[in-house]
Amino acid sequence: MGDRVRFGYGDISQIAADATRSLSQLPLAKAEALFVYSCAGRSNYLKDNITTELAPLAATPAAVGFFSYGEFFHCDGHNHLLNHTLTCLLLAEEGTLLPLVSGVGERASSEDPSRQALFHLVQVTFDLASGDADSEQGSRSLLLRADIALRQALDQHRELVVYSPELPMVRDLDRNLIWLRRLRAALREQRITAYFQPIYSAGNGQLAKFEALIRLIDDDEGKAVSPYLFLDVAKKSRLYHHLTACVLHESLALIRARQVGVSINLSLLDLKHGPTLDLIDRVIAEPAIGSRLTFEIVESEGFEDYSLVSDFIQRVKAFGCSVVIDNFGSGYSSFAHFARRLGIGTTAEFVHNAEVMLLAREMGITHLQGFHLSPPVTFDQALGLANCRYQDATMGAG
Repeated sequence: MGDRVRFGYGDISQIAADATRSLSQLPLAKAEALFVYSCAGRSNYLKDNITTELAPLAATPAAVGFFSYGEFFHCDGHNHLLNHTLTCLLLAEEGTLLPLVSGVGERASSEDPSRQALFHLVQVTFDLASGDADSEQGSRSLLLRADIALRQALDQHRELVVYSPELPMVRDLDRNLIWLRRLRAALREQRITAYFQPIYSAGNGQLAKFEALIRLIDDDEGKAVSPYLFLDVAKKSRLYHHLTACVLHESLALIRARQVGVSINLSLLDLKHGPTLDLIDRVIAEPAIGSRLTFEIVESEGFEDYSLVSDFIQRVKAFGCSVVIDNFGSGYSSFAHFARRLGIGTTAEFVHNAEVMLLAREMGITHLQGFHLSPPVTFDQALGLANCRYQDATMGAG
C-alpha cells in the first residue's frame, strides 16, 4: 500500500527506426574512432532489431563497442542509472561540433543529468585508453574495480555498490591471490601430498580402508594445510586436476605397498576432465587395484548431468571399483536404518568422541571415521596402521 509504480512502454520497430535515422546523421566518414555503448537491457528488449539499428555503423572500420549493464553516475547528491540507452562517441581531428542528444530528437540542456552522465562515460573511456585510471588506486584496473562492484551488488541484491578496498569481495580476491601464489609454489616444489584417514569397521574395529585427503605442506613450518583454505582457489584457477592426480598416484602407491582399500573423493570437475578420466582408467586397469578403490562423488556440488555420473559409475565398476555418493548431510538419521535393511554399507564421518562413536554403532552404522579414532596421517604412518584396530589406533594416537 502506498507504493508508487511507474510503467514504460515502447514500439520496438519505431525505436530501432529512430535510432537508425539518428546514427545515419553522424559524419561517419570523418570518424577516426567511434565508440558505441549499448545497454544489455536494450539488446534484450530489441532482440534481432538491435542489429538493424546498428546497421549504419557496419561500414565504419573505426567502430568498436560493447554492451554494458547501464552507466552509474552521481549528480547533485543522487545516484542515477543511464539505462536502456545507445550512446555513440565519435572522435575526429577534423569534424563538426554536433549538438549533444539525449534520447531521439531531444536536445539535452547543460544541466541535464543525462548530459553529465555522458561526459562521465567519455571521461572513463579516455582514462582507460590513456592508462591513467589506476594512478591513485594502485595496480587494480578501473575495469576490474567496476566488475568487482557489479558482482558485489548482484551478490547482495543491491541497486548500487561503490567500489572500496574494504568490500568483502575485494578482501576475498586478495586472499585468493595469496593462496593462488602459495598453491603454485607448492605444486612447483612438490609440497602437495595425500594424507590418509583410517575408516574402521564398527563391528570388530578392524581397518576397512583409508580415505585419501589432499594436503599442502607449509614451506615455513612444514605443517599440513587443510584443503578448506585452497581447494576453491584450485578449482577456479584450473590447478585442481593436479591435486586429483597427486591423490591418485599416492593412493595407488599405498595399495601396492599394503594391499589395503582406499577411498578417493571426486568432484564433477573430475568427471568432466578427460586427462583425469584417462589417469583413472590406467590406475584401475592395473591388476588387483580396482577392487580396492572406492570413488566418493561429492553430491553437494549438485548433479547437472546424471548421465555423466552414470557413465562414470559403469566405467569404473567394470574394474571392480566401488562408488558412493558423499555428503548426505544432516537430517538423515533414518537413512542408516533404511540402508541396513537393504544391506548397504554406511560410514559415520567426524566421529570426534566416544559418545558419538557409541551412538553411531547403536544406529547400525557399519563403518566409523573421525579424529577420535585417528586423524589423517602421512603415507609412512598409514603403512604402520594397515593392520591396526581402532582401539589400537586410539591408544597409539594418545
